[in-house]
Amino acid sequence: MIRIIITEVRAVRLARLALQRAWAEANWQTLGNGSSINVADLKPGDVAHSPGHTFVYVGNIEGFDSNIASASQCEYAPKAGGESLTSPSVTWFRKK
Repeated sequence: MIRIIITEVRAVRLARLALQRAWAEANWQTLGNGSSINVADLKPGDVAHSPGHTFVYVGNIEGFDSNIASASQCEYAPKAGGESLTSPSVTWFRKK
């Protein structure tokens, strides 16, 4: 029973992420994937999607341990992210 619930929750999360990515593709400029972008060109507010996750480039902020912020709905508070900026599985977007 618990395994079924966990599977259903994961399916809902993945569906939400797919909707977020589709919205970004339709409304924002695609910068490229992590292996094709120049990290120096990223600006605060740029958003990255990877399989199962979304995170935001925040730049250099004093006292913040990363240049990306990461959080999950209902799971944990925003924090310094540990995701790779240049992973080939990451696609970067910028508001038009």
